[in-house]
Amino acid sequence: MTETLFDIPAAEVVEETLDDLSLPWKRRESGWVIVAGRHRPCEVLLASNDEGLRIEAELCSWETLDVTAHKALSLVLERADAGLPHARCKIDGARAVVVAWLPQSEIAARLRLALAAVLVGSRALARETGAVLSAELAKHVVQFFGTDERFVASERI
Repeated sequence: MTETLFDIPAAEVVEETLDDLSLPWKRRESGWVIVAGRHRPCEVLLASNDEGLRIEAELCSWETLDVTAHKALSLVLERADAGLPHARCKIDGARAVVVAWLPQSEIAARLRLALAAVLVGSRALARETGAVLSAELAKHVVQFFGTDERFVASERI
């Protein structure tokens, strides 16, 4: 009997995919980590459980965040989220993350897409999300993205 991709355990699929993509990874007790490097500004964590696989990169974190910076960060992540169809950008507690979730039944079929989305999102957003935590820049981001006039003007384009 021929083994299909869906018959291969998730761990094998993950490790084969990481090797095929020539990504430097390490096994951790809860899953795998793709180490940060020249083209990866932050670690990417892959955690598996009975329900599926979570792929996550932390873009930035903070101890305290003022209201304006929170709003600016939310606006940046909301807009970035639209460009990542296989991952989501969000604020998770005191950190901003880009994350993808794959149910067990979809790991083999969608792992490359989800992993690519998290890698692209982390590379594109790590510097920007960290910068928007600055009160001065946050104020400008909110003024640019957060005004009703901008939304009205964009509807006319």
